Formats: sequence, C-alpha cells, structure tokens
Amino acid sequence: MPLPVNGTSGYSVAVINAGEIKNNGIEITLGGTPVKTKEFTWNADFNVAFNRNKVVSIFPGINSLQVSPDGAGGYGLAGGNQAAGAKSFGFVGSPSFGVNGVLGQSYGQIIGSGFTRDTKGNIVVDQTGMPVVNNSVNLGSMLPSYTGGFTNSFNYKGVVVAFSLDFQKGGKFVSVTEQNLNGSGLGAETVGNNAKGNPVRNDVANGGGTLVQGVHADGTPNTTYVNTRQLYEQVYSQIWEKYTFDASYVKLREVSVGYSFSKKMLGRLPFQSAYFGVTAQNPWLIYSKVKGVDPSQLQTSFYEGGQLPNTRNLGVNLKLTF
Repeated sequence: MPLPVNGTSGYSVAVINAGEIKNNGIEITLGGTPVKTKEFTWNADFNVAFNRNKVVSIFPGINSLQVSPDGAGGYGLAGGNQAAGAKSFGFVGSPSFGVNGVLGQSYGQIIGSGFTRDTKGNIVVDQTGMPVVNNSVNLGSMLPSYTGGFTNSFNYKGVVVAFSLDFQKGGKFVSVTEQNLNGSGLGAETVGNNAKGNPVRNDVANGGGTLVQGVHADGTPNTTYVNTRQLYEQVYSQIWEKYTFDASYVKLREVSVGYSFSKKMLGRLPFQSAYFGVTAQNPWLIYSKVKGVDPSQLQTSFYEGGQLPNTRNLGVNLKLTF
C-alpha cells in the first residue's frame, strides 16, 4: 500500500511503502454432465471462493490507513468529515464513513459514525432521550466470507432451459437509500404505533413519539420518548451504523428458454440450424437482508448511494447457421 508524503508545496512529492497485507484463499469449481441420454442432457457448474486477508504491518506510528477499494483516490491519513468518492461518503457538514486498512484486521474495515455504547453494548442516550453519536465506529468489513455461483442448462429434444444463480455470504455495506427514506419520513420504520399503542408520529405530549432502547450514562434505562421526526431527520440521519447491513444475498441472475431447430425442420430454408430463445436478466433477488436493495449491484464495493433501482432486462436471441 503506497502512502503519499506531503512536501513543502502541500502536495505529495514521494511515495513510501505504507504496509503489508497477507492474503490466502481457495476457489472450488465443479462441473460436468450429471445426466445424458439420447433425448435429454443436463449440464451443471458450481463454484465457491473463500479469501482471508490481514493487514500485518503499516508505516510505523500508524494503526489505521484510509484506502480506496474502488480505484482512484489513493491512500491517506485524512480524518473527520469526508466528501463522497472512492474513499468515503458523507453529506456536507455531516459525519461520514470510509474504508480503512486497520493493523491486525482484514482489509476493508468500514469506519464511520455510530452509536455510543456502554461496556455491555447498550446504546447510550443523552438527557433528552436521544442517542449519543460516536463519529468513529468500526461498522464491519466490506469483505464477504465467501462468494459463489451455480449454473445449469437442460436440453430436451431441442428445448433448452438454462439458469444461473450467484450468492454471497457476509460482508457489510452502507445504504444511503435507507437513510434517505427514513430521514425524509418515507420509510416504513417511521410509522406505526409505539409501546403505548399510540402513533409514533403523534406529539410526545399526546402519547406519541419513539422510545430509543438504551441507557443513560449512569446505566439507568431510558424511559423518555422523543419526537419521531426529530429522531430520524436530525439524529439517526447522522448515524451510519443504523444503515449498515449484511451484504449476504442469493440471486437468480439469468434465465433463458429457447428451441433449436434441426435441418430437417428447416426444410428448404438456407440454414443448417437455427436457434430462438428468450433471456431474462436480474429476474429475481431471492434473498437479501435489506428489502428493496440489491447487495450484488451496489454503487461501490462498500455503499449504495441512493441510485435508481436495478432493472430487469428481457431479450430475444436468434442464431442462424448457414
């Protein structure tokens, strides 16, 4: 990992080796034809990949280095609020989050604003019942435990059906979509009834509001309801930990159905063979821990930035052999 060194001009004039990462992994691939008869053929391929790494050293005196997993941006020691980009994301004047190489941990630790917690892991609230923000919390690693895919094709008397699945276990990402929805009051989480049986959007004085499950600094349980709009718009919107999710998913990536016409069927047409098929891409996100967000198609490797929803594509395929 190269680290820029600032010179008198305020810009990097030299490059040093900033550290060392050790990687080890394994990828397993299995493929073959489980069934093959005169009229029916089934081909299948399966693969799964595991990778483990660890930051074993960084430049002396440095324990954490902000990195750029998505290309340009380089490495640096800058902290605090950061603009959106290859190294971090944050709104102007608000806490941000970014990816770091942390000594002794795996590459890709997401560091950003989170909840202040006591030694038992309880969320700490202030005297008004609002959560206390901690601007430097390790939100987890962006790296998955494993990834893989499964592809199948079936051919029966010229009818070809094929599909491919891919999956990922583990890894973390931050959802700006979820933050925007809740911060603007459009998220489902911002409506409903509280423990008193009253709408959370009602005034606290009339039995409404939201109770943050947490404790005060002295350890006493929080019993103070707060204004729901203020909580989501002004406080939760500053806490990226709340919008950090598991990136595990299972997805049906592609499905195709087609038919191969033999020379005999084509008759006097000037073709040796012909194939016509219909293909659907991204037809089904089978599993994701975040409703409405596809972890397989994020804006970057560690966050989705409120981009438009993914599209399903439907296409036709015609192949002619002369």
